[in-house]
Amino acid sequence: MRKTILTGLILFTVIFNSSTQQFYEGESYKRQHEVSDAKVVCGIIDTQHDVGGWPQLKSMPAPKDTDHDGMPDKWEDKNNMDKLNPDDRNKVSSDGYTMLEVYLNSIR
Repeated sequence: MRKTILTGLILFTVIFNSSTQQFYEGESYKRQHEVSDAKVVCGIIDTQHDVGGWPQLKSMPAPKDTDHDGMPDKWEDKNNMDKLNPDDRNKVSSDGYTMLEVYLNSIR
């Protein structure tokens, strides 16, 4: 006996084996909906290929960080920190945040 079940957006088939008296899951597949625009395909996104691939990300090079503490040298200089000491990222500021948190929260 086969029974198709819709759970959320996934359709799957549950098969009952009468000789073993057990249910097991059959083949899973995307649920396709009919839409007015034939170019639009509705269903579950399984891979990046379903949505046209990965977008090309355009980013700038990372700013110089001599001590590799996650805070750029320029920011450390501006905030009177030692750009050669990676441990200063854990220094707690007057507002209770570490200096790394202060830097991360300053990024816009």
